[in-house]
Amino acid sequence: MRSRVVAEAEAIYTSGDDGDECYRIRSGAVRISEYTLLGREFQLASCHAGDCFGEIDLIDGLPRFNNAYAVGRTDLDVLDKASFDRLRREHPGIERAISVHLCARIRRLASQVIEASLLPLKERLPRLLGELLRSTERAEIASFSQNDLANMLGATRQSVSRELKELERQGWIELGYRSVSIRNLPVFVARFGGGLERESRGGAERTG
Repeated sequence: MRSRVVAEAEAIYTSGDDGDECYRIRSGAVRISEYTLLGREFQLASCHAGDCFGEIDLIDGLPRFNNAYAVGRTDLDVLDKASFDRLRREHPGIERAISVHLCARIRRLASQVIEASLLPLKERLPRLLGELLRSTERAEIASFSQNDLANMLGATRQSVSRELKELERQGWIELGYRSVSIRNLPVFVARFGGGLERESRGGAERTG
C-alpha cells in the first residue's frame, strides 16, 4: 500500500470517478456522501482510523457512486486495483472476509433505512451518536458539526440542534465546539437500546 496525505475538505474521489483504488485510514476521518438533485449533501457514512472504504468499486469495476471527503488532515494507505487483484489470487481466504464485511454493511444500511422510516429524530439522533462513538473508540465524538449530523440524518440543522440541546438538558451528553461527549455510555445504550445495544456489547467497556 502507498501512503497519501489528504488536506481538510479535499475530495479523495467523487461520483463518476474510476474505482481503481481502495483506502485504509491511518489517522483523521472521512465522510462518505451523495448529493440530491437539488444539490443538498446527504452524508451516508463516516470513517475513522482503521476503517477501509472504496472497496466496492474496486470489486465490481464500476465508477464511484458517491463522494469521499477528508474531515481534517487525513493520512491514508492506498491499495491499487492490480495489487488488490494479486492479493485475492494469492490469498483465497480474503474472498470470505470481504463477503462477511459486505454482509455487515448491508445489515447496517437496512437498519438505517428502517430507522429513518419508523423512528422520530429524537430516537435516531442518539443512535447515530452511539454509532459514531463506537467507530472512534473514544468517549468523545469530535470533528462533526451539527450540520454534519443533520446531513447524516436527512434532517435540518435547526432540528438537530434542538434535539442535541434537549439531550444535554437531560444530562445524557455534553456539547463542545464540534464535539459531543456521552456522559455514561452503558446507561445511554440501555436507554436508547435496539440495534445500538446489540452492537455495543463489549464496546461499552472500551469506550465508556
